Amino acid sequence: MRLLIADRLRRTPIHHRLAGLLSTAPSDVRLASIAILVWPLGASILIASVMIVPLWLVQSPGMMDYPAHLASYFLIAGGARLPPLSGWYAVNWQAIPNLGFEAIVPPLAHVIPIAFATKLLLSVALACWALAPQLIHRALFGRFGIAPLASTFFAFNDNYMLGFLNYFLAAGLALLGFAAWIATENWRTQLRVPTFAIAMTAIYFCHLFGAVVLGLLIGLYECSCALGSHDERNLRALSMRLWPLVLICLPAAALLLVKPHGEESWLSFDLASTFRDRFKCLLDVGWNEHNYLLLGILALLTLTGLLFKRLVIHPRMLGVLIAIGVLALVVPDVAMGGRGIDIRLPPVTASIAFASLGITTSLMTKRLLAVTAVLVATVNSILLTQNWSQYDAAYQNFRAAMRELPRGTRILTATDGHAIGRQAEHSYVHMADFSLIDRDDYSPLLFAWKGQSIVRLRHETGSRSAHEGLPPDTSELGPLAHGKTLGLTHDYPYLQRFQCKFDAAVVITMGGTPSPVPSFLHLRQTAHAFDLYEIDHASCPRSLHATLYHPKSIGA
Repeated sequence: MRLLIADRLRRTPIHHRLAGLLSTAPSDVRLASIAILVWPLGASILIASVMIVPLWLVQSPGMMDYPAHLASYFLIAGGARLPPLSGWYAVNWQAIPNLGFEAIVPPLAHVIPIAFATKLLLSVALACWALAPQLIHRALFGRFGIAPLASTFFAFNDNYMLGFLNYFLAAGLALLGFAAWIATENWRTQLRVPTFAIAMTAIYFCHLFGAVVLGLLIGLYECSCALGSHDERNLRALSMRLWPLVLICLPAAALLLVKPHGEESWLSFDLASTFRDRFKCLLDVGWNEHNYLLLGILALLTLTGLLFKRLVIHPRMLGVLIAIGVLALVVPDVAMGGRGIDIRLPPVTASIAFASLGITTSLMTKRLLAVTAVLVATVNSILLTQNWSQYDAAYQNFRAAMRELPRGTRILTATDGHAIGRQAEHSYVHMADFSLIDRDDYSPLLFAWKGQSIVRLRHETGSRSAHEGLPPDTSELGPLAHGKTLGLTHDYPYLQRFQCKFDAAVVITMGGTPSPVPSFLHLRQTAHAFDLYEIDHASCPRSLHATLYHPKSIGA
């Protein structure tokens, strides 16, 4: 009975219900009625604001891909047209489904600093993740609720911490799109289809898997509605519900067919080794800092609430949650050249799950839960700020060290596995890309992969795919200096005879005891997280001196 009433409320616009409540009520009752209806939304807005704060308390957040993205936006904004960078990089605009930040940040960079523009759009993406579950709950139950406050915690997921910026934005928009789809159920098809076709295409260009998320959610929701109607003609009802989705997806599907192909296109289903990652990725308070305690508490409270019938899953969402939960466990870890596919769906699933829960308890208990949610979000933000501050300090040390080298330096990144041990070094992998912005330096790990980026390399001294996008270990520098790649962990064709192609090397040590390096690397500076070396070109084979690619000649 309660769900039937909720369904009727869902179909009644909130402004109509407010008008009915307030038309004859005294002014103090009117204010109280408004507060009762909308205060959970206010709590979500407050939590979203708290979660955005860490971005603005550090100069550079400790996301693995953040420096590389920032450097790409710098090149797109005009850096690629100026020497010496114009000799190394080019911008080639194509209709690839990975352009969310690339289409927005570079134009903004002509008005505001590029880092500020990036943080601004990241703040919008975080707000989408935090507020969309509340809007989904409102569309399902006809009111704002308490359970979606737990969904906000899942905005701090691995996709955010790794710096998968385009996907993070696209997934947030997909969640908003799903809320809008449910809320516009009574729209005329002639208006609904073109509106959502435009939205789907925009999300597709933001990131392909964001469009996949939106398509999945809408398709599963419509299947759940049709098959749960207990109508003998439910198959016909299903077809009637799904054909608008087909029309909505047609433009994005057509664009996908003509999408430029990348260097890698295989699928990888390594379910055994990625199974744990699909749970670890849900809640983070920093790079490689997973919040297992909060995840366990949420799981326990949810199971207890369902058992004692204090929590109820909206009937239209039960099938959706089962289906998307199974998909989150079995999707490939590599697809279409993109890695980390296995961590894309789990946070979305968790967010949708809490958005689909109704809570039966007293108003006082709901307020207590809301206050607790705000406090938890505050603690998470404090922990994240502390984590990022450590990486930010190392970034600033590196940028200061690079100012002592000539502009246009070609810098190689390597990791010292022995010194690093079990520590997480990934947030330093793209640190050298900061020097591209500061000093017009060259970094081979910048995202310049065919079919996935509009930035291109003008020569072969750089990674061409995600498979090559990892730095070598110091133990591999010796063989690479002699042009050998056989037996190495990864294939590094662009690093053969690297002493002829690069001027400096930054070795990530994470404060450990450094390993021996080739003799032509001369230590210039030691910091807590890295060692900076100059490369002696005298070790370059004489036969290659004629082709030595020197930055001074670029643009001459």
